[in-house]
Amino acid sequence: GELFCFDEFVVTDVGDAVILRSLLGRMWDRGLVLVSTSNRPPDDLYKNGIQRDLFIPCIQMIHQKCVVHRVSSEVDLRLLTSAQSGTYFILKQQSNNNIDELETLFMEANKKLDALFKVLSKSDKPQKMRLITQGREIIVNKAAHGV
Repeated sequence: GELFCFDEFVVTDVGDAVILRSLLGRMWDRGLVLVSTSNRPPDDLYKNGIQRDLFIPCIQMIHQKCVVHRVSSEVDLRLLTSAQSGTYFILKQQSNNNIDELETLFMEANKKLDALFKVLSKSDKPQKMRLITQGREIIVNKAAHGV
């Protein structure tokens, strides 16, 4: 089958709801695999929408054809992607040849990364992890709690 991905799956319009019901049904009939993210569980899609009853069969198909995983977190990861949140650590070296200064900057950046890792991993003990992606093996030296 083929893979189709929706990022931030949301339904806000009756026309979209009807089209999606038909589109997803036909795609699943052809063996398509759907991967999607959403801020809402399937039962809340198009909630309180006009003629929502036309979309209910699509929600039922989602439950039948998909495995729904609820990913909950106390940390809204979307808010951690801006420079203001301190997620990006930029080394600003004052002089070109000062190794001690560069080493200090690296140590400061590592401390910030370690603190962020601790928050995101909920202080779980980090472990080495082996990932395989696109046929390549990647060793992750520090992984915990999905981070």
